Amino acid sequence: MPDAFGGAAGAAVSHAWSRASSTPSYRPQGNGRPPPRRAPTPALTRRPGPARRPNKPAGPTQWLREHVSHVLDGTVTAYEYVGPDLTHVSRTGSAGDEVHWGYWTDTLGRMEARAGPMEAATWAGLSASSAPDPNAGGPLGFAYSYTDAGRLATRTGANEERTTWSYADGFVESEEVGTTSDADAITRYDGSYDGWGVLDQEEKGGQDSAWDARYTVWSRDALGRVTDVTVGDPVLGTLHTEYRDYNEYGLATDRRRSLDGVLESRVVTTTDARGRTTNLDQYLSSGLVSGIAYERGDDGLVERVTTLAGALVYDRERLTRRVTQVRSSGGSVAVLAEVTGRDTAGRNTDFALSGGASMSRTFDAMGRITAQTTTSATGDVEERATTHDWRGRVAAQAVTFNGAPATELA
Repeated sequence: MPDAFGGAAGAAVSHAWSRASSTPSYRPQGNGRPPPRRAPTPALTRRPGPARRPNKPAGPTQWLREHVSHVLDGTVTAYEYVGPDLTHVSRTGSAGDEVHWGYWTDTLGRMEARAGPMEAATWAGLSASSAPDPNAGGPLGFAYSYTDAGRLATRTGANEERTTWSYADGFVESEEVGTTSDADAITRYDGSYDGWGVLDQEEKGGQDSAWDARYTVWSRDALGRVTDVTVGDPVLGTLHTEYRDYNEYGLATDRRRSLDGVLESRVVTTTDARGRTTNLDQYLSSGLVSGIAYERGDDGLVERVTTLAGALVYDRERLTRRVTQVRSSGGSVAVLAEVTGRDTAGRNTDFALSGGASMSRTFDAMGRITAQTTTSATGDVEERATTHDWRGRVAAQAVTFNGAPATELA
């Protein structure tokens, strides 16, 4: 239910209910017989509201929790459940203002309708015996219907806008957008599949009443590998991409792209017996514009990279094979970067750069760069501080130049 909560609230919802066995454990009494069985725990009571899926009957499993709430910055968010199904979410601000969302499910637990956000008066006025009108979708919400196979068939909005999906052999075949009273729906998607169930052609329409003729067609070889992709657009034209000369590792080593029949670019890749790239050449209509060659040692690590502008040589330690410096070998040999320090984990932390510049960086326990300082030959200092969230993603990055804030990304 994406419109009602997120972040910490979503985590609270995912742990909002639990279940426990109703079969009691016991020890034999003195007469060797078990104690009398206790009556099942009565179902929890709740305040009147829109009709919801009933609690599961008494049996091996009982749903125990029905109300969950948490407080954040003075705002109380409460969640109501019947069985495993979320039925109502309310948010009450510190000033007493309320916002509500309602959710209805069918007997199979599928989303039947959702409404919100809405004010308390609107929520109180919803029918207590059924979900919002499926032809209208309810206030600020949607109503859903399903095929006999359980796939989403229609989604109807509050303004009677309806999206309809059709399927062929379990795959989406078309998507149409219109209204419940409009016979001329707009086809936004039309797809077809090959004998293996793989999408080989699709057409996409826009928001206009006329079909926009956007389409994509895929061609594959006998092994299922893509050989041609054609994308047609009424504005951009027809873009055709060819994938040729697959090697034993499944890589297309020759890729060509043309626009309206005119060749625009070509990329040719050469690999060694282990599938590692040795040459990467890019051509435009004018000829070769970029060429990169990689030379590796016996251990597979890159030791030299040659381009049209010159070459870079990576000097490595003999035993650890860690890079000690990077130098150019074009018209004149120059050291571009030299490692001058490492931490206890063997990570490169300090560098001497060409022209008298230097750079240092620090890592956290997970090996992520948390701070980096670069000093130019003239003494200008740029500092970057990076923080990460609990998932390891960059949460914020602050940049200063000579002590003054330069950029802050969050």
